[in-house]
Amino acid sequence: MAIAMAGKWQAGNLPPELTSLVGRRAELDVVRTAVRHSRLVTLTGIGGVGKSRVALRAAAELRSEFGGGAWLVGLSALNDGGLVPHAIAGALRLADQTARPMTEVLAEHLSGRELLIVLDSCEHLAGPCGEVVAALLTAVPGLRVLATSRRPLEVAGETLVVIEPLPVPPAGTTALVGDAVTLLAERAADVVPGFDLGSENPEAVVRLCRRLEGIPLAIELAAARLRDLPVSYLADRLDDRFAALDADPGSPHDPPWHRALRTAVGWSHELCEPAERLLWARLSVFAGDFDTEAARRVCADERLPESEIGLLLDALAEDSVLTWLPTGAGERYRMLDTLREYGARRLRDLGEEERFKQRHREHYLSLAIKGAAGWLGPGQLSWYDRMVGEHDNLRAALEVALAAEDATPALELAGVLAFFWYGCGHAKEGRHYLQQALALARRPEPALVQTLWADGLLAASQGDAHGAETRATQIATVAHDLRTTSGDPQSTPGHPPAVPGQVAAASGHSSVVPGQVAAASGHSSVVPGQVSAASGHSSVVPGQVSAASGHSSVVPGQVSAASGHSSVVPGQVSAASGHSSVVPGQVSAASGHSSVVPGQASAASRHSPAPLGQPSATTGHPPAASSDSASIPGGPSSTYGGLPPTSGGPPGTSGDAAATSGGLSATPGDWAVNFGGPGALSGGSAATSGGHARAAFEGPAATSGDGAGIYGDAGAPGASTASYSHAGTRGYPVTGGDLAGIYGRAALVPGGFGAYAATCVRALRSAAGVIRGDLARVLAESEPAYRDRWNDEPPTIAGLLALLCRAHALTVAGRLDEAIAVLEDLRTLCDGRGEQLMRSHGDFLRGQAELSSGRLAAAVRYGQAALRTKRRLHDSFGIGLTVDLLALAAGAAGQAGRAARLLGLAQRVWSNHGQAQASVPEWVAARRACETHARAALGDSAYAAAYRTGFDSDVDAGIAYALEPEGEGLPHSGPHL
Repeated sequence: MAIAMAGKWQAGNLPPELTSLVGRRAELDVVRTAVRHSRLVTLTGIGGVGKSRVALRAAAELRSEFGGGAWLVGLSALNDGGLVPHAIAGALRLADQTARPMTEVLAEHLSGRELLIVLDSCEHLAGPCGEVVAALLTAVPGLRVLATSRRPLEVAGETLVVIEPLPVPPAGTTALVGDAVTLLAERAADVVPGFDLGSENPEAVVRLCRRLEGIPLAIELAAARLRDLPVSYLADRLDDRFAALDADPGSPHDPPWHRALRTAVGWSHELCEPAERLLWARLSVFAGDFDTEAARRVCADERLPESEIGLLLDALAEDSVLTWLPTGAGERYRMLDTLREYGARRLRDLGEEERFKQRHREHYLSLAIKGAAGWLGPGQLSWYDRMVGEHDNLRAALEVALAAEDATPALELAGVLAFFWYGCGHAKEGRHYLQQALALARRPEPALVQTLWADGLLAASQGDAHGAETRATQIATVAHDLRTTSGDPQSTPGHPPAVPGQVAAASGHSSVVPGQVAAASGHSSVVPGQVSAASGHSSVVPGQVSAASGHSSVVPGQVSAASGHSSVVPGQVSAASGHSSVVPGQVSAASGHSSVVPGQASAASRHSPAPLGQPSATTGHPPAASSDSASIPGGPSSTYGGLPPTSGGPPGTSGDAAATSGGLSATPGDWAVNFGGPGALSGGSAATSGGHARAAFEGPAATSGDGAGIYGDAGAPGASTASYSHAGTRGYPVTGGDLAGIYGRAALVPGGFGAYAATCVRALRSAAGVIRGDLARVLAESEPAYRDRWNDEPPTIAGLLALLCRAHALTVAGRLDEAIAVLEDLRTLCDGRGEQLMRSHGDFLRGQAELSSGRLAAAVRYGQAALRTKRRLHDSFGIGLTVDLLALAAGAAGQAGRAARLLGLAQRVWSNHGQAQASVPEWVAARRACETHARAALGDSAYAAAYRTGFDSDVDAGIAYALEPEGEGLPHSGPHL
């Protein structure tokens, strides 16, 4: 039986119809019948004929027949075929942050469900769309796809339905009959109050509709002109246009349109004022919708003064060239695909296409810099809304940057968007772009440091510990080479650089190459808010669940992976394993050896976590020193002597991203990191773990690049805050204050960029330590962030992540008071800046720690605080985690009815995540234990009713219930928030 992806509160995402649909009853009958009998139906026809309108109306009429609803996936603004699965997942509100291919994630998520997906505007991506659709139809028997495209998708079993133009009056008649006439009358009445088609010259009306051949878009463009011109004049002008078209073979850049559409669009263009025509062409560089400010900054010059842009936009909207979109954040505009194609042709004919594409890229680079600088501040939620709204334009800007011969533009934009990829839930897509940018790199530059950090952060968020550690190593190498090539005496041989933990790549076993995807391998990790990939050595960062693995550690309040050796998990059930923990208030997994309650010494086991500050029990290596210094790459490290091997890793890797020599050469003046060539794991083969193998993907051929870009000569002697160059040439001016907000003020002084690089290296290695279960390493790597937490530098994502990792390590070690102290400091730091995302991760961890300590009311308050932020940032994974936490707290407090309702709500939220309950059997077991206790307390009937109330409720109403103040009278209330 199909599982409904959407309950009463979510039956799809089809938009409301803003104008009437004229005619099309016969076509709708055909489409509905075709969808019921064929799993892929493609509506074809000429541009502007109304394929999308017919598809959306048919889907709305069919929606009730699909338990999972009907979902629109718009592809018109997408130019990268590799992102088609991501676009589908985004439309389905599917949140998956693992490293698995998105098509695989979609197939798993939709398995057993019945739903209809409308893929709109596939013609420019017909090949990739066909591949994705074929894979999903094979894997998901209950899936139906309704596509619109000017050409078939060429998938086996595809049914084609041709959408024809609207019927027009017969030749030689003046009778005002036919759907084309009706459409003209209705649209004219929309723009001309009191318009009566009967008072017009019927011969001219019939001639107009016949000339436009019943094409809806052409008729709507003509109707918009009736505000100023009579029907007879428009009909005469059209006759002239057709005569001219017959004599003109056209431009080689002309789109492959029907002649009537080409005539109507060209005629509408001709009726515009010269300034309107010029703006129409320049606006074609935008993807999706845009606001007035962006139009001013990209399109204005001496020919189009900024002061006139607003009025020109209004004029184009009145002429139906633009669609006006009022939003809560202000006015935005959208151009239909057909009209954008025409504008792009005109821009190309003017010889201005490349110029304005670059201006578009520069504007969105400056916007991204402003967003990154403001992300960890009081405007975080506003920046979230703004950047999500600009997603299509960010993609367009990235594609322009990646097409450049110089790597710097792509590195700058992809890297500075780290906050967007990580904070707005686009880890998969972020790595897609970051790896393309890294494949272009051939020389050290500050933008490369930021891009490596961004990819390392996302690698950790996907459960790719190996990739995160490799990026840390590469950041250290690049930072060292930046100082060396700039002539900084601190980096000459014999003088260690300021970046800690420099190491060389593994000899004979190359590390993950920038520009390639790290294979899901023997070591994986997870960043707050994410789930780790199945691997051989994994653990989980605050607030997450580790994947099934051989050696794992677990975040406070979460389930440890089914494994041979597991760590203590406060507030949750331990993994079924050979050595497991007993958690207060939870069921212990069947095991041979159990550890004591959190807060006490860990019971002896074959591989229990080592005391902090002592050699790791799993690796045998001593913890890293907390010194800021590091050795010269290629020599013995003062901290680890290279990344230490972890037992159980894939053959040939020693369980690490790098060994002790070769590979990444950091000899001063010798830039030997190959960022674009083929890379390998495990001595050239794909790394394997737990029976799963994933090969690294090879990036495109690299090109050399230079240019200081937005960083100027940051990190080099003599650099100044005035040297940050071209990011502000279009768009928002970029200041030293903006850059300080991203990288810290120390990065803006001569030789200071290494401080930021060092913070990034330590944050990634802290996350890797959590993943490896090496608590000593976590504390060593996070020590500088903890020590410097009260300095006058603004916080960075890297610094805050290191503090979260430190709190995790302390909690797993049973040092709950110290962990809570770190989390309290992190909360203070975030509150001082108005930051909410990282604070919500800390609040979730704090709730788990309080729950494990028996302070139930405090656990509820911190869980609710985290939930408020995760709801606002649409973090479905985080919402599921926090609602689960609140359900467990309610169950522990004896509130069985509330626990049952929250379990139902959490399951509804999980149904929109790529892996329900993160697919971890032990987490499912923990929920089932809570369910069992609640069912026993309530009885089957009452429990089922409470659960269904939560599961079937509107999600916002369900979250409002979860946020109700239910903590009164609970034991050990703890501090007030």
